[in-house]
Amino acid sequence: KNHVSIVLDKSSSMSCIIDTAVQVFNAQIETLRLKSLKYEQETRVSFYTFANDVDCVINDVDVARPMVLDKVQANGMTAMLDAIGLAIDDSKLISQKYGDHSFFIYCITDGEENQSHNYSKNEFRSLLSGLPDNYTVAAFVPNSAGIDALAGYGVPRGCLEIWDTTK
Repeated sequence: KNHVSIVLDKSSSMSCIIDTAVQVFNAQIETLRLKSLKYEQETRVSFYTFANDVDCVINDVDVARPMVLDKVQANGMTAMLDAIGLAIDDSKLISQKYGDHSFFIYCITDGEENQSHNYSKNEFRSLLSGLPDNYTVAAFVPNSAGIDALAGYGVPRGCLEIWDTTK
């Protein structure tokens, strides 16, 4: 089973690219759906949004179910570490007793952080470094500054991708 958590930044700093971020989310859901069918693997999706606070919008739902994000309002500060941390914490509650499970948590963000209360930079780095081998944490960012920011929090550079916000 594949468990994918998508964590979407809807803070004020994302206001000029939030519509593109929504398109990235929808494209990722469609890609996951098609690959799940092609490879006959069960893929379950969780979806989180964050600004001042973190909200779990979808929790561990089969990707084959219709899921389209329409509009997101960008407003507020950026609790990015708390959002990714919650996605990881929630995924740890999923039973792995039977079967082969993989967990993929990725964030669509500009890489800024200024509001987290549950995870400091060091606590977040410890969280990431303590994950088992069946976990991957990654992010889509609009520029190299986002890559540098997330790498500074412990996300491996090889798991960071720049997405073209003009398309």
